[in-house]
Formats: sequence, C-alpha cells, structure tokens
Amino acid sequence: LEQIYNFEDALLGGTMLSTLQNNCDRVKIACMAQLVNVIAPIMTEEGGKAWVQTIFYPYYYASVFGRGECLDAKVYSDSYRTSDGYNVPYVNASVVLSEKKDKIYVFASNLSLEEDMELTLSFEAFGEITPISKTELYCDDLKAVNTKDFEAVSPTTVQLNGKSDTSHTLSLKKHSWNMFEFKIQ
Repeated sequence: LEQIYNFEDALLGGTMLSTLQNNCDRVKIACMAQLVNVIAPIMTEEGGKAWVQTIFYPYYYASVFGRGECLDAKVYSDSYRTSDGYNVPYVNASVVLSEKKDKIYVFASNLSLEEDMELTLSFEAFGEITPISKTELYCDDLKAVNTKDFEAVSPTTVQLNGKSDTSHTLSLKKHSWNMFEFKIQ
C-alpha cells in the first residue's frame, strides 16, 4: 500500500498546518502519521532513488521556519460555499514570530481555483518590517504528482526588494501555498 499525493494534497496540508499554528493555544503537539506509515512524504525504491512527494514542502517549511511564537492572524477574505453549506475563506494564513524575534514568517494559502488574491498585512506593533523572500508552491495542474523521474511540484523562492513599512500587500497566485519572510527593523 502506497499513497501518491498530488498538488491538491499539498494545498490541503499547508492549510491544515496554518490551522494548527492558529490554534496553538489548544494544540500543543501535532504528529504526521505518514512519517512512519506507508503513505510517506518521502518515497524510495529499493536500491534506487529517493524523491519527495508534493506534501513534503509545506511540512518542511513549517518545520524549519514555523518555530517561535504564533501570532494571532486575523484574515478577512472572500469565501466559497461548500456542498455542506459552509462558507470557507479563499485565503488561509498563519503568522509566526521567530525564536530570535528578528523575523516574521507568514504562511498563506490561496484556495481559489481561478483568481489570484491579495493579502494585506498590518504589523504596527513591530514597527517597520522589510520583506526578504517569498517561497511559492504552485502548479497549474492540481492533480500533478512527483515521481522518481520528474518533480512536477516544487517550490520557487524569490528575493523581495520591498521597502520597510508597517503594512505590506502580498500577492497570492490562484491555488497556491506560500511562505513570506520579513525582517524586523
């Protein structure tokens, strides 16, 4: 039994991680059963290659950069209605102040299948902050999977040359997971 994860699964995983971060006052520890079962984020073949599945990336970035103090993220977004009658916001985000208190990391998902979204952040309590980088996980094909021979889904990181300010507006590509890094001045 092996589970192959696609890009949709990566979006779900990233969104779930933000939900856990946003509820850290109640959730003290979270485990990924897939790390020890047959449905792992890292695949191998006997005597051969190893490769990462799509779900690996949100877990990796949350594990490395999501350490510190979770801040109270208030996100206001357009929403869509599920078949069960629930309204679900298109934008999901969590914010983490680094352990050294010198950086802020924003993890954000855009769940819209058709439209790019903007996320405006206000950090008056921290004074001016400077955008450093944006890591984006995006694939036009929601069903795309990574294989031992081809990595269809992988993040791209770009350096941001924004100015220091107390407020920033970020672009979120349609159906994407993102991590933004800011330096506190």
